Parts: sequence; C-alpha cells; structure tokens
Amino acid sequence: MKRFIAIAALLLCGVGMVFAGGKQAGDEKVKVTMWSANRGQSTYWDPLIPVYNAKNTDNIEFQEIRYFGDDFYQAVELTVQTGGELPDLFSNQVLYCFSGTMNQQGWFLNLDEWLKTHTTAADQEFQRIYSPYKIAGSTVRDGEWLSAGHTGSPGNRLIYNRDIFAKAGLPDRAPETLEEMIEFARQITTRLKGEGIYGFAMNMKNPNSAYGRSLAPQISLYTGLEYTGYNPETGKFQADTEERWEILRAWQQLLAPDTVFPGSESLDIDPLRAQFADGKIGMYISYGFEPMVYAETAQFPNKYNWSMAKIPVPGGKYKGKISTTVDGAIVINGKSKQVEEAWKVYRDVFYSLDNVAGLVTLGLATVVVPEINAIATLPDIYTRIPYANWQPDADCYAGLPYFTGSYTLEGPDVNAVHDQIIQGGLGRTEALALLKDMSERYQRGMQLAIDRGEYNVHLLNNYDPTDLTKYTLGAEIPKSR
Repeated sequence: MKRFIAIAALLLCGVGMVFAGGKQAGDEKVKVTMWSANRGQSTYWDPLIPVYNAKNTDNIEFQEIRYFGDDFYQAVELTVQTGGELPDLFSNQVLYCFSGTMNQQGWFLNLDEWLKTHTTAADQEFQRIYSPYKIAGSTVRDGEWLSAGHTGSPGNRLIYNRDIFAKAGLPDRAPETLEEMIEFARQITTRLKGEGIYGFAMNMKNPNSAYGRSLAPQISLYTGLEYTGYNPETGKFQADTEERWEILRAWQQLLAPDTVFPGSESLDIDPLRAQFADGKIGMYISYGFEPMVYAETAQFPNKYNWSMAKIPVPGGKYKGKISTTVDGAIVINGKSKQVEEAWKVYRDVFYSLDNVAGLVTLGLATVVVPEINAIATLPDIYTRIPYANWQPDADCYAGLPYFTGSYTLEGPDVNAVHDQIIQGGLGRTEALALLKDMSERYQRGMQLAIDRGEYNVHLLNNYDPTDLTKYTLGAEIPKSR
C-alpha cells in the first residue's frame, strides 16, 4: 500500500504530514529562510511549511519561501557583491552562481563533513538513501558533496500544442526536422494570428536562459560537440562550421515576425509558460521537467492536448544525444548562523521520502531513488506523454567528469555571439568570422587558465556523443609554458 497521501487530502482532513514531534515550549523560535528558483513547485511546498512549523520539536520556524524566476542568479550574486544577507537554504541552482565558484568561498555546506559529526538515526537514514547519488559536476563540486540528489530529469524537449496543430491543419505529430519545425510555426502564425495564436516563442528577456534551454542542446545534438564548439577528443574549439551556421540561419527564420510570438524579446520563462497554457503558443523548447509546470496541481494547469518530442535538427540527422544526470534539490548555506536548524529543515522537509514521493505522485518531479518511487504513483501525465520521461533515443547518461576549475573568457560568450548572428540577421561570411573569433578566444582563455594552474582538463578516448558512458580519460592538456 502506498504510504504517500496527497497533500490536498491531508489538509482537507486536517491531518499533517509526518514530521518529528510537537512544539517545544519556552524558547524563542529560530527562523530559517530559503530562496528558490523552482516556482513551479510552490503550490506543493508552501502548504507544508505551517505543518512543519507546528509539528517540529526543535523550536524552528521555517519562513515562507522566496521564489525567483531567471532573476534568481542575479539576486544571489548581487547580494554577495553588496555584502547582503543570504538565506539559510537555496534551491540547487545556486551552484551555478558566479560560474560555480561560490563553493570555493565557503558558501555551501559539505554534507560528507557534516555527517561525520551528525549521526542520529535520521541522519544515518539520510546518508543511506542519498549518498549513492554523488555526481561530480552536479551534486558534487570541487570534490565536496553539496546537494543530495534524487531528481533525474529527462533532457531538453520540444513542447507543442496538439490542439493548435489540428486547428492550423497540421499533422498530429511533432515536426521531425528543423526545417519542418519552421514551416509548422509559420503556418500556425499565418492561419491563427487573428485569434492571437502564434507558431513559436522564446523567453528572450534573458538570452542566456533562452538559448541555454533550446539552441544549446540543438547544436550539440546536430554537431556532436559541446555548445561552445569544444571537441573533447582533440581539446580544440571549432564553432565556425557549416553545421552551426545552418542552425543559426534557420533560427533567423524561426524568430522572424511571420513566425514568432510577438513580444518574445521581453518574455521571461514563466510568462511564456502562461501563454502556452492559455493556448496562444504552438511550440517552444525547454527543459524536460516542463510537465511539473503544467500538471493539474502545478503553477500553470494546462487544459489543452499538449505533448513533448525530441528537439528537431536539420534533416533529422542527429550526431548526439542530450546528456542527463542526477540533480540535487537544496543546498545549505555554509555561512548561515543557524546551520543546525537549516540542516533539520533540509533533511525533514525537502528530503523526507514521503514528501519527495508526493512530488512524483503529483507530477512535479521524476526521481531515480528506488525507495521514493516505491511509495509514489507515476501520474497520468508521464504515461500519456512518453517524452516527459527519460528516453534512450533522445537522452544518454553523463559520463566521467574530465575537468576541474574554470577559465575566463575575454569578450562576448557563445550566447551573445549567437544572438548577434540571429537577431542581427548576419550572412554566412560575417557569421563564420564571428564564430572563428569566438573559438579562438575560448581556446586562449582555456589555455591561459591551464598555464596558471586554474583549470585542468583531460582529453577523452572513445568519445561518443550518443553514449557518454563509453569514454575513458586520456592525456591531460599540458601547460604551454
């Protein structure tokens, strides 16, 4: 019998989730704060806060979670730069702030070190359940276990509205090539814009976010190389290829006025999702966890017949698959004044087996931990939409980590260069010249960091972008002097 009972039923019946004990009288409560970029899960976690506050025996008052969108990174980095006060807990997106260097400044709690001195039965159970999912580059940074992993998100996907396709007279299937995707988007806009319906949309208010969830995986799928043009077998950057130009030229058409949702240049991702849920957008590209956003109990309940598919590439010719891994959920502020209390909220709220199983049952997460899946029920949305889950024809598991440290790029990064080519409508000659300059700048930046001892990277033997479990570590790229 499933141990999890949906939170809505619990609240209706006046029954609380299972947390430790009751209130401890007398002492002033310790307030624990949190910032999150996961607004799509707010309707699930927010009702659990007063339940936990009423039941815990540790005089902890977990405050209302502060949610952000794409401005999460800016808020964290600005707070650090200005000496402001950061929260006690973060969603795991914080690991990407300051290009992943915050850990080196002591901001994040090392769970391995913490659990050496915290050995209660609850602590030991946490370690037993979650320690198998220590993934370098994801839950582990600089050799330190920073975020317990349980979420196994599928790779990036094309999200499309089947009802809009039918209304526009299109086939009841996803476009199979990038060329067909552009044509489908153009036909939707041409035939339905009088009803406020458009073929394609992008969250271009934040170009890094927009391209990171769409153009980046598409280029890797088509070229077999990293988004920057880096080839792990040779250690060289080469973005100035005909393959990349072919995709960028196609995107000039995809974002043209006769195709794209008007105002996409100022859209954030949540307003875009709201428009999609309202039946105004035919297609967009995003991360595989979008079902968490459109489930019946989620942020933007979607009443339309929508689906997900592989991201189309030119001619349907794939050279790679999307690398997926196990992600963490929450990170503890190692500089917090109440790390002890933050740890208890971390363990008893966000890593409670019942609570995480609730996310799965309500369609708000997909997890890899068997103890969680054993007490959860896979919701209809994941059986009705095959590409809502990990798929072997589209995804592959991440391989061994092959670099440590970071390097600094001089000049515009890959997203800025792509944006200049796409939005500027540049031709082939000028575009390839910019891409060649970009490749050379990335190469110089990487080599300079290697020479300074700030970056170490191994070449890869048997590199196969369709199966990243095959490669082995080769020689380390040497210093040039």
